[in-house]
Amino acid sequence: MRRQHLALVLAACFATLGGTCRSEFIGPQLFGTWGGEHISMEIAAGGATIEYDCAHGTIDGFFVIDGSGRFDLTGVHVREQGGPVQDGVPPDAHPARYVGRTDGRTMSLTVTMTDTDQPVGTFALVRGVPGQVFKCL
Repeated sequence: MRRQHLALVLAACFATLGGTCRSEFIGPQLFGTWGGEHISMEIAAGGATIEYDCAHGTIDGFFVIDGSGRFDLTGVHVREQGGPVQDGVPPDAHPARYVGRTDGRTMSLTVTMTDTDQPVGTFALVRGVPGQVFKCL
C-alpha cells in the first residue's frame, strides 16, 4: 500500500510539475465523498466526479494539494437542462478550473468555466457528508 501511494505521489509530481517534485502531494486522506449545499463530490485516485444542481463535472487527473492544502486543478463542467436528453445533441460541456483549499475535513472550492471565464460558484464541502443536490426536472 505504501509503495502504491509513493508511486501515485511521484506520478502526480511529474505530471503536474514537468518532472520537478516540490512540496505538492496527493492527499489519499481526501478520497471519498464530500458534500455541501448544491454540490456532491467523489474523490478517487484518478480525479473526482462532481454533481451540482442542474450540472455535473469532473476533475481530470490526480487530486494534488500543496503543503498548505491548496489546489488548482482542471477538468470539465457540463451544464444540464430539465427534461429528456435529445439524441444527437452534444452536452453543454466547458473546460473548467477547480481552485480551493482543504484541511482534510472541510473544503472551499471555486469553479470557473475557462473558455468563457464565467464563474460557476464557490462551494463549502465537508468530507463524509452527502451533498444537497437538486437536479433539474
